[in-house]
Amino acid sequence: MPDIDCIREAIAAYPGVKVGFTIYRLTYSDDASWARYMHHLNTRVRLNLEEQGNDDIFPHIDWDVQEDSELQDADEETVRE
Repeated sequence: MPDIDCIREAIAAYPGVKVGFTIYRLTYSDDASWARYMHHLNTRVRLNLEEQGNDDIFPHIDWDVQEDSELQDADEETVRE
């Protein structure tokens, strides 16, 4: 079964469920750039889903953005901790 069908089944079984990824913000020097990045991410995901005929999934997308200035320029190991 394709992944998209598994996502649809989860959405049908658990109304209100959100899908997405955890994103760790590791730089805080330019809030405007961060906002542009998040806008670009949302736009690309929405357009890709639409192009594939899966635009019904987008309303269920929710990025779990973790923001902590203590993680400024942290390496992968530090973020995992």
